[in-house]
Formats: sequence, C-alpha cells, structure tokens
Amino acid sequence: MHNIYELLYHRTSINEIPVTIQSSTEIVEAKEDEGGYSLYCKHGQTEEEWNVHAKAVVFATGYKPNIPTFLESLQDELIYEAEGLHKVSRDYRLVFKSERDVNSNLYMLTNLEHSHGTSATNLALSVTRNLEIIQSITEQHSYKTDRSSPFQQF
Repeated sequence: MHNIYELLYHRTSINEIPVTIQSSTEIVEAKEDEGGYSLYCKHGQTEEEWNVHAKAVVFATGYKPNIPTFLESLQDELIYEAEGLHKVSRDYRLVFKSERDVNSNLYMLTNLEHSHGTSATNLALSVTRNLEIIQSITEQHSYKTDRSSPFQQF
C-alpha cells in the first residue's frame, strides 16, 4: 500500500495524474457536465458537505455491493444484462445505450459477478482492476500488466 501512495504522490507532484482518494464519502448527487461531473459530497464521519468537479469518478464501495442511488436517474440510458445487473465492459465501464465522450465514463467495481466472474470480489485482484481503470481513463498504457503467471491470466 505504501508503494501505491508513493507512486501517486510522485505522479501528482509532477502533475501527471491528479488523483484524490476520498474515504468515507457519500456522493449525494452527481450531475454530468462539460468535461466530467459535478459532485455534491458528504463525509460519513464528520458530516461535512461540499461540491467538487471531477473528470472521472471510481466508486470504491467496500465489500458489500452498493449501487449509488444517483444511478437511478440514468437507468433509461444504461444497458442491463438482467434486471438490476448493469452491463459492464471489460475495463469496468458502465455501458450506455449511446456513445459517450471519454470524459463521461462511469466505472463500477461492485456487483460484477455476472459480467466478470467470481473473481470480481477478490481483493487480491484489486490492483489489476485499478490498473485497467486508470489505463481506460487516461487512454494510456503506462503500466505493464505481467501476464507470465502460470495460474492466472488477466
């Protein structure tokens, strides 16, 4: 974990990948706007509330599947594989009925067993999942994914 924070610190200090990890935060409302999302947030412990603009948002909802309520407003735009099961691309993007701008993607890391198999909840694979999302957001393949393991393929 220390290495991840060290890498993020290094990249952020030279403004390569501006990232904010915001724990214990609920996104109360999200509105798509020019170049990303306008988010209304509330901290779960301090109850502090604020607005922030983000080009991309990754919801890390913990161990229990939690579909944010604001997705209800997008339900007519999303494609479903079955009732309550969102269609999700290989790089964890929610699939919409119409093509979206690269800055308007939403990524999901929960409730994915139907699309990504039983390994979707395996925390040991979270680094690989995060790598795929980062590469999708930045449209760059800056990090090599090691595929030499005889036991797993990603």
